[in-house]
Amino acid sequence: MFKRWLRLLWLVLFFALCLNQLSGYGKGSSSNVPKQKYKIGVIVYDNSDVMQQEINKYFTQHLAPAFNVEFIISDAIKDSNGEISFIENCAAKGVKGIIAFYNVTDFKKILNLCKQHKIYYVLGAMNPDEKMLKAAEGNPYFLGGVGPGNSDYSAMYKMTKKFLEDGARSIVLPTGGKDWSVKMFIDRYNGVKDAIKDFEAKHPGVKIKVYEFGGFPNDAWFATQAKMIALNPDAIVATFSGEFLWVQPLKDAGKAGKIKLGTLSSINPVAAQAMKEGVLHFLAGIYPQMTGLNFALLYNAMTGYAKDFKKDGKPVVITTDVAIIQSAQEMDKWMKIVYGKVPPYSADDLKKVCKVFNPKATYNDFVKLCKECNYNDIIKRRGIKR
Repeated sequence: MFKRWLRLLWLVLFFALCLNQLSGYGKGSSSNVPKQKYKIGVIVYDNSDVMQQEINKYFTQHLAPAFNVEFIISDAIKDSNGEISFIENCAAKGVKGIIAFYNVTDFKKILNLCKQHKIYYVLGAMNPDEKMLKAAEGNPYFLGGVGPGNSDYSAMYKMTKKFLEDGARSIVLPTGGKDWSVKMFIDRYNGVKDAIKDFEAKHPGVKIKVYEFGGFPNDAWFATQAKMIALNPDAIVATFSGEFLWVQPLKDAGKAGKIKLGTLSSINPVAAQAMKEGVLHFLAGIYPQMTGLNFALLYNAMTGYAKDFKKDGKPVVITTDVAIIQSAQEMDKWMKIVYGKVPPYSADDLKKVCKVFNPKATYNDFVKLCKECNYNDIIKRRGIKR
């Protein structure tokens, strides 16, 4: 057991080292930097998370100098008291906006607290659900959020469908937090199950074997994982962190490349290496710089243009896609874009939809930029020839 955790630790350290080497962002454009400085609070669950570290780096190294913004990033928020205290401390420091990657307190209570202090609040990497929108009714300080939307479902559906079409007839399905009613894991699970249901309906007589197990890595989880690999399934559809949790065990069992592996995770060096080695076959990947869209939404509000970037006066609910990557060549292209000196959503890209810099910017311009999140969209913005 200790060896398994040590192996996982080394993978995480390797990932962090790769990020430090690859993602040294160039500063945002030094031209047209506003004189007025704004402070933004960032609520996070865990700053040791490698994706959160990359988001923090993007904010502080690239966006901050270009927009003359100071980001005040929370320590790990573990409970409601910590969340409320952070917002109150932000208010005392003159913060005008909050980007939230985590929420544990009653949502209406948090929004009322922000309204009391005249602090705008935007979700960091997701769309607001119906409960959030209901809680926000009548509160002009909630801006909504841009995020993957139903991509959790659709990505896992596409992944499963691909493996089934390629001949998989037995699938291991680690369900993560599905049994604990975590919405994103329920959506991912349903995507897999619906793809299987639809495939069986189109192929009468074909029955797909599905081996499910829930939870997150601990002694029991790793023991079950070993049993699942020993079943010699045709495919594993990992609802989380497949590149960290499944690649090495498959290698140890001599099954690397023989069992198809897919995962919903981030575009990162560990996943890239696994795909290059032929161990990872399908990645539904997100990239941290998508969070810049919510920064732009917040910046417009702080500078007096909140109403201009709401549709019918309601908080923003704009969905973006995840990248579907199925080859080492595709991954290599994405890695060069995501970890290049100029990020997928650069400061200059975002300034074009901020009215302080572009008085003609509209809500529709913002929606258009949000939707231009795929590889071809990004290289087109950069003027790169394929």
